[in-house]
Amino acid sequence: MIDEIRLSYSSTKDAWECLKRYFYRVTNPKASVSNIHMVFGSIVHTSLERYELKGTELNKLVGWSLHEWDRRMVTADFLGGKVPRPPKSFKRMYTNYIEYIRPELKDNPTIEHFFKIPMSYSPDGKTQIYFVGKIDRRDDGGIYDWKTSERLPDIYALKDTQFFAYWWAHLKEFHTSPQGIYYGHLGSGKLYNIDMSIPLLDNFKILLDKTAEIVYNSWRCEEFPRAIGYQCGKCPFRGICFRELREEENVEDSRGIR
Repeated sequence: MIDEIRLSYSSTKDAWECLKRYFYRVTNPKASVSNIHMVFGSIVHTSLERYELKGTELNKLVGWSLHEWDRRMVTADFLGGKVPRPPKSFKRMYTNYIEYIRPELKDNPTIEHFFKIPMSYSPDGKTQIYFVGKIDRRDDGGIYDWKTSERLPDIYALKDTQFFAYWWAHLKEFHTSPQGIYYGHLGSGKLYNIDMSIPLLDNFKILLDKTAEIVYNSWRCEEFPRAIGYQCGKCPFRGICFRELREEENVEDSRGIR
């Protein structure tokens, strides 16, 4: 049994859908295969961090982003060396942030705020479980998460579990609720205020505790079963997963199990 278990928002989502995906994310993160939208989002988030921390001007942000896009696309296994155009405009994302979102933000920011919150669930008294993560921005006005989608968020996106995960972490770390929680839509330059619903926060607490229990028992028993289904189509670990599944099936065939 391992001494420390770290649950992030991403890994809890993995565990909800497939414990094997959770296992890969923790033990073999390099096996993850990104798609072009994930790469685009990663570059945008890094650029906004550079703007806030270093004051990098717009044209340089765009130039660096395009260079980084080409570099990462050339080395991307899933593209075979081909370099597609970015799925969205880097310049428009940054312009919307600088001209429309940034003037609405409060002072005293922490950019890329990392947290590591100890959880109470640990039946053996030896294994400590933490909830870990990173918030794009925390300031006097609350906490913010930047999104790079083109489509405006619907009611479901504005009630996503991610925002309640950040709320829970803020409560645990600072013993108070944030002033607000915001969905920053870079595609339009709009800030959406998340409805801080107490019942939904309570639901998240229950879900997180149950996830910690399931993950703990998986490590204790060393069992991480696959759940094959629609979720596999977007799983970043589907390559290694199906390769290992074929290997396991071949072993079973050779033993005459089937």
